Formats: sequence, structure tokens, C-alpha cells
Amino acid sequence: MTSKKKLLVCIPDFPFPARKNGISIRYFPIIEHLSADYDIHLLSIVNGSVSLELQHEALRFCSRLSIYMRCPLMVGVGRKIFSRLKSSVPGQIPFEFFRYDNSHIEHFIKGETKGVRYDAVIAVLVSYQALIKKLVIADRYILDVIDSPYSVCSRKLARGFMARYDLWLTGLWERKALKSADYAFYISPLDRLVGAGDCIDNSRVGVIPNGLFFDDHVHEKVPFRCRTVGYLGHMSYPPNIKAALRLYRIFNELYTEYDVQLVIIGRDPSAEILALASDPRVIVTGTVDNIWPYINGVDIFVFPMEIGSGQQNKLLEAMGAGSQ
Repeated sequence: MTSKKKLLVCIPDFPFPARKNGISIRYFPIIEHLSADYDIHLLSIVNGSVSLELQHEALRFCSRLSIYMRCPLMVGVGRKIFSRLKSSVPGQIPFEFFRYDNSHIEHFIKGETKGVRYDAVIAVLVSYQALIKKLVIADRYILDVIDSPYSVCSRKLARGFMARYDLWLTGLWERKALKSADYAFYISPLDRLVGAGDCIDNSRVGVIPNGLFFDDHVHEKVPFRCRTVGYLGHMSYPPNIKAALRLYRIFNELYTEYDVQLVIIGRDPSAEILALASDPRVIVTGTVDNIWPYINGVDIFVFPMEIGSGQQNKLLEAMGAGSQ
């Protein structure tokens, strides 16, 4: 029996369960698919603890788990100034993406991969590409940029010399990471165009978009009492918060004389979103066991996004529900 090839996946979150966030809904099916041909070592850098239940779920597809839990660090003024100056050097990590625990993460990656040669390694996000290339021995280095950092920063429309300089540094940093990978890919053609431009060999930079996750789909519908307008998304994510608040303002202007409800579907709603539920015409679902009955029950979805990047999974899911 032929042994499987060794694959390391370095990812800035724990990609289970599938609907945890944008990274998990992208990487749950990728890991599930690759597990048929690869012996996967999942190396996750997370901002909180990971339950044993989720670890057991991951072990259905991965042979090994390495989890680094980040902790807040007390940083003095001197170190902050030094880090700001260091990040202003072309090719270094831009200050927008700088993390004070990078040395701890470097030690963790080095210890967890020591003595192993991988057939391939996938670094998820530009932030970890340099560390992976420096510390991990592999035959092939792959980078999943997902959303272009340069594109994300350019959408903030910051003004002033330092803001423009930081944006330029981000572009240099992103393209340096692309050139260090044997193959790199983005979530959308626009991110690839903005991030990579024409300076990278097209055969080495591609696009792998997200698909629809329908494993948990059901046909049941929540029976709302009247016609409904809906919004869907992770409701602690700033672009979603801003879009939902904008939709509420539009809703107030258009439907003062009609019996219509606004339904905001999504986990972990912020305080601003929860406050909207004080209006009897607004339903804020919060975290639910299954989103599909709510999606199926809404008559029309509106996504007035002002900021954000990459591919909007919420659009695919709303359209997918309409085709079922």
C-alpha cells in the first residue's frame, strides 16, 4: 500500500466547524478533499481555545494537530516605536499586519515541524508565508492569499504621506510573498489582479474561489408573519455591521407604510445590531443551529456592502437557497 504524501497546512484559525467563519467555510471542504490523498498536519494559530470536540472532528481528516493559542502581550512604548520603525523598511511586515508575538509563533512552528520533510505546505495568508519558508522543510511551498492585503488596505481610503507609504509597503510585502511561493492563489480574480498585477508569472498565481457549503442544507422554512427583507453574515464583523445598519436606515425610509419585517441572520451580533431588535419590525436571530430555515423563509436579501474584500459567501448562500 502506497503511503500518503505529507502536507502541512498553516492556518490563522481552527477551520472547524465549517460555518465558524470565512476561513473555516473555505478550508473545511479543502481539508476534507485533500485528506483522501494527503497525510495532513494541521497547524493552527488561534485567538482562543479549541474544544476537544472540535479537535476530534478535525482528526477525522488530519493525522496531527498543532494548536498555538495567542495571548495578549504587554508591550512597552519603546518596543512599539521600534516595531513601527522596523515595519517601515521595505520588505518587512507592514505595521498594519505586525504582531508582537511573532517570535513566539516562530518558536512554535519550528518546534512542531522539526525533523519533518513535507511534500507540500500551504500557508494561509501572507502573514505566515515568510515564517513557513524560513522554518519548514518542504518540496513545494503554496500560498493562499485569500483577500489581497494591498486591496484590503487600499479600501480604507486613508490619506496622508504615511498612509500612502504604508500602502506601498503592503504591496511590496505581498508581491515578495508571492515570489517566494511555488504557487499562490487568491479568492477572486479582482484580488488577484490588484494584489499580483502583471509582475508575477501567471502560471504561478491563480484563483480558487469558495463554493457553496450545502452539507447542512434543509428545506424547512421559518414562517415569518409577513413579507421579509433579509441580511446574512457574521454579525460581529465590521463590514457586516456597517452594511446591516445601512440596510436598516434604507428599510426605515422605504417601509414605513408597509407590513414588512427586516431579518438579520448571523452569529455573534454586536451591540449595535442587537439594539436594532428593539424595533418590533426587526428580527435579529443571533447564533442559530442551522441558518437555512431562516434563509429559506426570507423573501428577498439585500447586501448594501460599503467595505470588504474577496468573495462574499453570503451572496452565494442567498442565491443558492433560491435555487433549491
